[in-house]
Amino acid sequence: MPRRTLIIEDDPSVSRLLMRLLGVTGRSVLAVAGTADLPAALETGPFDEAFVDVDLPEGADGIQVSLGLLRQRPSLHLVVMSGDAAHLERASAAGLKRRLPKPFTPSELQAVLSPG
Repeated sequence: MPRRTLIIEDDPSVSRLLMRLLGVTGRSVLAVAGTADLPAALETGPFDEAFVDVDLPEGADGIQVSLGLLRQRPSLHLVVMSGDAAHLERASAAGLKRRLPKPFTPSELQAVLSPG
């Protein structure tokens, strides 16, 4: 069974890139542009991993979204993404250790992928 991956990213170009790179690894990938679409995405079943942008639309905080996802599913392999180093430092301070700076290289993406 392929790993299910959720992407929460408001930049369509980043979402498309992630979907393409993760898709070639055999993952089943679903992307949403923000928190408004998140409940419907979560109703499709459990995810094995998630990539969450810190700076989401409508003032949503990706760090808080990430912590909420981990409360619901502690085994979730979660990666926080941002183009702002200060956001990634804030994520680390909140206990989110897997971080992906944007823009990222394929090798940086590979380094944060969950096994399997």
